[in-house]
Amino acid sequence: MNLEMFEDKNRFQLIRNRVMRLSDGSIIKQDLLSTLLLINVLTYIIGTMTFMWKSGLNELFQSFISVLLSVMFTINSFLDFLLGKVGEPIYWRPTIVPQLSFSEILSDIGLFLTRFIPCMILLFFINVIFSREKFINEVIKLISSIIVAITIFGEYQFTLSVVLMLIIASSIQFGKGGLFRLLSIFLLFLTPTLNLQKNVKSEQSASTLKIFLWIFSWLTISKIISIWFEIPLEVAVLLVIVLMIRFSLQLQTKNPRLEILLKGAIYFLVFLTVVVSNNTTDEMISLVTVSIAIYFAVDRLFSLYKEIETLVQNDEINYYLYFDNSIDILKQKFLPDELLTSVINDIDDQKLYGQLIIRAELGMKDSFEKILSLVKAQREYKSYQLLLLSIEYKLQKKDNKEFTIINFIEENVHNEILYDEQMILPIEFLVLYGAELKEKKSYKEAINYLSFAEYYDSYKYINSYFDCIRITGDEEELKRLQKKYILQ
Repeated sequence: MNLEMFEDKNRFQLIRNRVMRLSDGSIIKQDLLSTLLLINVLTYIIGTMTFMWKSGLNELFQSFISVLLSVMFTINSFLDFLLGKVGEPIYWRPTIVPQLSFSEILSDIGLFLTRFIPCMILLFFINVIFSREKFINEVIKLISSIIVAITIFGEYQFTLSVVLMLIIASSIQFGKGGLFRLLSIFLLFLTPTLNLQKNVKSEQSASTLKIFLWIFSWLTISKIISIWFEIPLEVAVLLVIVLMIRFSLQLQTKNPRLEILLKGAIYFLVFLTVVVSNNTTDEMISLVTVSIAIYFAVDRLFSLYKEIETLVQNDEINYYLYFDNSIDILKQKFLPDELLTSVINDIDDQKLYGQLIIRAELGMKDSFEKILSLVKAQREYKSYQLLLLSIEYKLQKKDNKEFTIINFIEENVHNEILYDEQMILPIEFLVLYGAELKEKKSYKEAINYLSFAEYYDSYKYINSYFDCIRITGDEEELKRLQKKYILQ
């Protein structure tokens, strides 16, 4: 089996299970690990962005703004000439020219490497010393990684401020499972989002003429608005930009995940802009204005989280299968058989198999079997074969507690299942199957399935896997397991 492909397809399940395994059922430990994981990712993102900004990106950005302004004022002068307001048009030249120094860039990179190399060496030794999978070891490694990230990038003030605010905000929900839920929601959202580029064909780049016409139209509309409402051109330009961005996001339906990412980037930039550029002549006005702007910027970021949560609820098999299968949510998302039957050939895989999971969780055996038979007759389901088997077994297990996976497999599986073709691997189903094989003393066969215990949420089955390895005499694998885990 291709492990890289397996981990890529099941990333949410693997990270979630590892956090649960390390936490050993403790909600406090789950929240602590979730918080540290989020802070760790955040510090590296902030550090990378600030380093790139200080290493020349700021110069390029200022130059771009200068060029854009020169084009804007040139077109504005041309329009004034056509309207008879000026005798001749004025050609505006950019006031800022990028002054990138190759030696300064090399110096910045050299300074970065002087921090990066020793810090990475230190982090490597920390990971080696605390390599055995254990809660306290994982906490130490995560805290070390956070400190290393802050030290490498040299961004202390902003990064520590963001981290401190995150810690203060998370402390309210600490120990209630909310932080683990937050991590799970982000994982469910980001896992397929990061793979968008793999499934989307690259579009042809726009021609220079199209770009020019777009800019010209934008500035023309801005000019018209400035004349009609008697407002400065700069204000009209910003107004048109905001409206264009907002309407384009509103009409963006093909990629809702991309829409959310764009919204998040815009809200974050607005927040930073307000915080950084808060200088006015009146300190009281500045304080009130900044406070209001910060409130609405933060409010939009929180509302964005609600959009993300709604999206993963509507779009993710994993949400119902491994994360949130509360009865209220399942009933809300349930689609009647008549409706589902009518769209069986058109509905996407996520929603279709999500409906089968809902029926299994609610114990609706007749409805489940009806829809499943239609799926097998009218849909290509081979990529979800193992998932369907696990759901079907779970439903049958409710009626017969003595029913085993071994019996189920013998009755329902007659052809080899190719793991690499599966979109989702039901790890729990495979591990439990391996545990049953171990009880039957089929140790070699059990190993094939119990090996997935390293991706499951309990050390119990890792110990079972270890026992099988010890019985079969695989010394190399035995040493690896002893080195990685604290086994009983």
